[in-house]
Amino acid sequence: MVSNDIKDLKRQLAKIQLERQRLSLLHNLSKELSRADGYEELAVAALNTMTNPKQLGIPWAAIGRVAAEAQTITDWMTAGKVDGSTFNNKRSIPLSTSGGPIAQSVLQATVSKAEDLPNLGPYSIQPLSWGNRPVGVLLLPAGHDSATTEVIEEICEQVASRLGVMQNRLQRARETAIEEERNRIAIDMHDTVSQSLFGMIFSLDACLKMRPDDPSEIYSELEQVKTTAEGVYGEIRQTIHDMWVEMTSDRFQKDIRSYLTDVLQAVDMEMDFDIRGDFSSVSPEVHRTLYRVCQEALTNTVHHAAATDIRVCLDVLDERVGLIVRDNGRGFNPLVAMQTKEKEEHFGIRGIQERINLLGGTCDFFSRPEMGTSLVIDVPVAFKKL
Repeated sequence: MVSNDIKDLKRQLAKIQLERQRLSLLHNLSKELSRADGYEELAVAALNTMTNPKQLGIPWAAIGRVAAEAQTITDWMTAGKVDGSTFNNKRSIPLSTSGGPIAQSVLQATVSKAEDLPNLGPYSIQPLSWGNRPVGVLLLPAGHDSATTEVIEEICEQVASRLGVMQNRLQRARETAIEEERNRIAIDMHDTVSQSLFGMIFSLDACLKMRPDDPSEIYSELEQVKTTAEGVYGEIRQTIHDMWVEMTSDRFQKDIRSYLTDVLQAVDMEMDFDIRGDFSSVSPEVHRTLYRVCQEALTNTVHHAAATDIRVCLDVLDERVGLIVRDNGRGFNPLVAMQTKEKEEHFGIRGIQERINLLGGTCDFFSRPEMGTSLVIDVPVAFKKL
């Protein structure tokens, strides 16, 4: 009886020891996975846990991730007694019925066995799924005892969860970048193409209303429209190629004056321009934004303010650059203007504020009916993405 009790006690102690080892292994892997910054680090941590003799000690292991956008299993990594060239012809496995047993197992989210990996024999296919979404696959030699199989399943759950979170975060980052780029392009197109086309439409409308017995004036107007169209073409090229590196204070002033007279056709409006400080220290992103803001402010002044005089001041001091655009027009109530629906005329004001906010600056409108308007902006000379 005593002998049997001792044997039972030894078996229980052995089970406790195995459980401690299992928990320790999973705990260490969890820490490694939490520190992984990308797929490669995650794959190395999982493969080392599988093949390290002091851990599971499996002879070899291979892992691949699912590239959802391409619907393939790719980026294979291996460890243990396996030649990396074994996977050369499987670097990109279609995630479809044509992808063989590996793709089938991943699509069905079920563990399966397959035969004849070159030089390795039968192998086990462990799909990695995050919720209902396949995120990867783990390949191991076939034939494990129940305890090892249980640990492998738990490892697969941890790896799949971490890989799924990584992929989800990457997808959100892509979507955010796309949305930001769409917003930037929308603002640029509003500030350039839409305003220039407005001037062209205005000129063409004037041509249509002229008497046919006065063709010289019509030709003059059409020449102006042609010039404006060429300007729009140039603006689009600049927006696409982001050609703002060589912007100088003289070019900035010249282009703004040209926009006022050639695009907005405000030839009778007086403009004073004052640029102070080291304009070359201003980054291209800030150049572009201040230029667009000036365009939008001029457009609002010409179309809505009935002003006769406008003053533009650009002051670069240390790490900041200030812009003031002031007119003597009819003015408006800024609070009421900002409550106007997006499709109405004050979308330009909202666009100015969004542009300046993206640069980490401040933007204020000072205006009252019949008292003119001042736009006051302060931004860093260099744009830094957070």
